[in-house]
Amino acid sequence: MHDDMLTLLDACIDRMLLTRERLAAARRVHPGERHATVLAAIAAAEHFATEATRTLTAPSPLQGPAGLTSGAVFLPHAGTRPNTTPAPHAARRPAPGSAAA
Repeated sequence: MHDDMLTLLDACIDRMLLTRERLAAARRVHPGERHATVLAAIAAAEHFATEATRTLTAPSPLQGPAGLTSGAVFLPHAGTRPNTTPAPHAARRPAPGSAAA
């Protein structure tokens, strides 16, 4: 899996660098060219995410036939953050003999 993941990362980075070169080129651009270039970058990232997820969830000799234990993989998307809100805790009861009791 390690080699597969490195290959996927390298391919994604290569595609992103080519996309960056197209965006950074000091030249006259055609209408919609930058938009299409950004869509190509998004497609490269989506391809990486899809293939990396397949690689992570594929069964390995050390895992059971179901792959990952839960079968779920969290992949954050641009502009989103994982839920960092703390879980609600049960209300604490005042200690016996305290002023609040």
